[in-house]
Parts: sequence; C-alpha cells; structure tokens
Amino acid sequence: MSSGKTWQFDRLFTEKRAAVRSFFQRRLRADSRVDAPDLTQEVYSRLLKASQRHPIEDPEAYLFTVARHLLEEHAVAERRRSSNVELSDPAVTAALAVDVGLDRAMDQQALLAILRVGIKELSPPCRAAVVMAYADGLSYREIAERLGVSKPMVQKYIAQAIAYCRQRMLRKEGST
Repeated sequence: MSSGKTWQFDRLFTEKRAAVRSFFQRRLRADSRVDAPDLTQEVYSRLLKASQRHPIEDPEAYLFTVARHLLEEHAVAERRRSSNVELSDPAVTAALAVDVGLDRAMDQQALLAILRVGIKELSPPCRAAVVMAYADGLSYREIAERLGVSKPMVQKYIAQAIAYCRQRMLRKEGST
C-alpha cells in the first residue's frame, strides 16, 4: 500500500475516531464500555490490513462496517465468557469439591493415591490437559495451543477430569 493511502486512512481515522468510539460506547454494556478505545483502535488496524489486500471504495462506510462487525464479535465473546464456567473460580472449585466428610474420613495419602490412579485412567488428552493446568501451571489458552485444540475443549477436558476424579473418590468413600 502506498504511503499516500496510509496517510488518507490516518486522516480519516483521526477525523472519525471520536465517532467510532462513541459508536461503541453507545452500544456496549456499561461494564464493557472500557473496551471502546481498544475496539476503536482495532477498527483502524483492520482498515489498514484490508486496504493492503484490496482497494476500499468508501473508506468511511467500511470503517463503520468494521465497527459493527467488531461489536458483534465482542458480543459473542462476552456471551461465551459469561456462559463458560471458570474452573479456577473459588466458588466453582468449592461446588466441585469433595464433601467435607470425605476429607475427614480419608487421610491425605489415601486421597492422593485415589487421585493418581484416577488421573492415569483419563484419556491421554484429558490427562495431558490436567497435568499442564495443575502441575505445569499453564493457562487454558497455552494448553489449547500445545494440544492443538480449542480453549473450550481444554475446559471440557478439565471438567471431565474433575468430575471423574470426584466420582472415583465418592465411590471409594462409599466402599470404606
């Protein structure tokens, strides 16, 4: 792309930055309005990238089309974040935790032995996700990259592992 085109987009964006930011602030939920400056900058970034691939006949219209698409992407991401259960959340951990009576009934070593066997019985990707999350301290995104799966799949692996190990411990408690 020529520097003349870049300069035109710079000027257009400088002129329309406030309008684009206002567009986001009016449409975002109150708790998401802090994202408006980042979304505004992303509009500019995408405008420049798109202009390198193909000519843009009406840059101002394209600017607001990109803004609408970003707003939709942001809404989808927000819905995903709100519908996903964050397993590291203390409230979720407490809800998934084994009954307090089980802790008292079993000593720590017996509990660890059950968990070790349970983890060995998991499917290889599930086991790998658990080890990377709890032993290596990796984030779900890092685990997803290493396993070549999506972040939601990593969350499913971890949830399956927790549920399986919890059931194993509960079965063991019932047999003692």
